[in-house]
Amino acid sequence: ILDKFAQNLADNIILSSLEQMEKLEPAELQPIQTPETLAEELASAIVEVALKDVCLPQYPPSDSNHPPLYQSGLPAVGSLDYPDAPPTTPLIPELERSRNSFARKLKGGLAKVFLPSPPPPTPKDKED
Repeated sequence: ILDKFAQNLADNIILSSLEQMEKLEPAELQPIQTPETLAEELASAIVEVALKDVCLPQYPPSDSNHPPLYQSGLPAVGSLDYPDAPPTTPLIPELERSRNSFARKLKGGLAKVFLPSPPPPTPKDKED
């Protein structure tokens, strides 16, 4: 896709410059350039260099000899949202047991408080 874009851009630049040169008379062919012409040439040169850099990278990135952080074996501390956060610590067994015990007690207490309501009477119950 980039090659096609670069080729189309180059063709358009060449055709545009040829059309402009055909319109000019020989007396007007002077090195004097308008700011618009200079801006167009500068823009086309910048685009050309950028496309060359993207399509044909000559130099590898300077940090390519270093593995990414996740492959380096270094501990990743913090997170993207909280980079200064201390590393997480696993719960010690006593805390895990008390946590499970608390969860059981909470569930039991909630079950006692929020007892299901009795079902509505059925026609059979109404007859009795």
